[in-house]
Amino acid sequence: MKKVLKVLLVILVLLGLGFGGYYGYKHFFNKEGKSVSTKEAKKLDSIKGFNYTLYDKSTDLYKDLYYELKEVLERETIDYQKYAELIAKMFVADFYNLDNKVTNHDVGGLDFIYSKNKQNFALKASDTLYKYVENNVYGERKQTLPVVDSFVNVTVTKERFNYSSSKDADIKVSINDPESYVVKISWKYKNNLKYQTSATIRLVHEDKYLSIISVE
Repeated sequence: MKKVLKVLLVILVLLGLGFGGYYGYKHFFNKEGKSVSTKEAKKLDSIKGFNYTLYDKSTDLYKDLYYELKEVLERETIDYQKYAELIAKMFVADFYNLDNKVTNHDVGGLDFIYSKNKQNFALKASDTLYKYVENNVYGERKQTLPVVDSFVNVTVTKERFNYSSSKDADIKVSINDPESYVVKISWKYKNNLKYQTSATIRLVHEDKYLSIISVE
């Protein structure tokens, strides 16, 4: 797959939250609610008080970002602007890095997606960006896939965000966040395979977490 549409997902909450929800949950998550992609991976570290876990299959770039995030979240006072920046970077470093994915259902970045949208996000991704990722269960894949190498530019701004799902939606979603974060980010790959190199990512507060609600 040479190209990916510039806009993969715009306001994830606009996706059908009900249709295919149960299928998506069973297909992409185990009974503990963990991504199937991390079910058999070796756990290297976790951040106390937050549901962020580092696994051995992560790239060196992602590992560096993870430990930077851990330092930010373990401080007495959290710098939420830095938190937003790191989450956006970690999402890009995992989601757009296809080389370390085992199958087209091994979708990266799910830990950072707004909780009610994880299943639909995974389903959408496996049918778009991840659609042509060949199976590598036995380590014999010959396919050349993108590897996120570094970030070119990152800017973080704060904006009010309001959204309410329609009355007939299967799952009701209402978000009123006066301090959502918008991260404009660009990156480059080790090899230029004509994949997406920039995005605008919006994050909202979800309990004590910052969660991604849209990617453009």
